[in-house]
Amino acid sequence: MLNHFSFQTHIFVRMITMKIVKNSCIVALILGVMSCSSPQQKENQVDEANYCECVELFFDDDYNHFYLQDRTVPFSGKCEEINVNGVVVVEKNFEKGKLMGAYLEYYNSGVLKNEWNFLNNRQHGDQKLYDETGKLTHHSIYKKGELDSIVFSVYPIVNQ
Repeated sequence: MLNHFSFQTHIFVRMITMKIVKNSCIVALILGVMSCSSPQQKENQVDEANYCECVELFFDDDYNHFYLQDRTVPFSGKCEEINVNGVVVVEKNFEKGKLMGAYLEYYNSGVLKNEWNFLNNRQHGDQKLYDETGKLTHHSIYKKGELDSIVFSVYPIVNQ
């Protein structure tokens, strides 16, 4: 049989336990809501952590890579140049300090102007140029920094 003192202790312990469980549920709910962001939101969070303006990057000849502040730490991520109207006019991607993947240039209107692909700081893959209406005017292919072939061009091709 429980005496009066142990009964009060028992009630007190149950109340504390209920509050802990309630608070734990609230914390779990908050963490659950925070972790329910869409994959796009999570991708943007990662991008923001590895983002800078292109003018903030430096190229180090000795290390042969781009960096932000410490020349021994190569930059990985994306840089952008934005015009006075807030339109992105250049996007570059970097991995371990090297230009890697798409390098995009836009007209001030936001229409894609030039599209290059890079592999370890060298042009590699498709190069596409567009007019101000977005119409393709030139398409060529590069391999390890060298022009491999011209697929299409509205510009006169001069043999040298």
